[in-house]
Amino acid sequence: MHLPNQLLGCQDTAKILCDTMPRFLYFMKNRELKFVSINQHLADKMELPEEAIIGKNDHDFFPKSMADAFLKDDLQIIETKQAILNKVELVPSSKGQADWALTNKVPMLDQQGEVIAIVGITRPFSSSDTALHSSKDLHAAISHMKSHFMGKLTVPELAKLSSLSVSAFERKFKKVLHSTPTQYLRILRVKHACHLLSNSSVELILIAEQAGFYDQSHFCREFTKVMNISPLQYRKQYRI
Repeated sequence: MHLPNQLLGCQDTAKILCDTMPRFLYFMKNRELKFVSINQHLADKMELPEEAIIGKNDHDFFPKSMADAFLKDDLQIIETKQAILNKVELVPSSKGQADWALTNKVPMLDQQGEVIAIVGITRPFSSSDTALHSSKDLHAAISHMKSHFMGKLTVPELAKLSSLSVSAFERKFKKVLHSTPTQYLRILRVKHACHLLSNSSVELILIAEQAGFYDQSHFCREFTKVMNISPLQYRKQYRI
């Protein structure tokens, strides 16, 4: 199924708008989840001309683990007709370094209410900068988490650093960072593990320890949950 005739040949104003915003990656996919429009920033990021991307899908360009994760979200949108908003995720680069990204995807519906396309915007997400600008209350907690993620941290301890009750701290953290303190801490640890996996030959049991996981089994479960790929698969794919 392609886009309806009334959309074909029309100027994609969202694409033009996103090209005026540095680092914003814009895309539109049809119901078959093939790219029908992208902005120049995304083409530059993929290091391909736009015409080489249009008509193809994520699996044509991205590692299977990443493409599978994108596919899962897209199918969810088609099935539920609900947007996925402010999803914070780690996206590995070609060199294996994992960077924060904030993704929004919304369905485009026809007059019968059926999904005919998915429109998405992804941008780099600097969690610490966002938090500092949005809420000074979280500054101490975020700084502490980034410096001590390899150790044992508790939500009450972090709430105390922010001079907030546990419930108020969790609400504000979720609002500003689009994740719970526990989820944020997991991603900090996984990001550090990504660096160790792609830049060293350190054994998994030691990476688990250095990244703040209980043991190797816990590390493998949490890593796979975030990255949609096992630590060993990640190392094989991204090892420098």
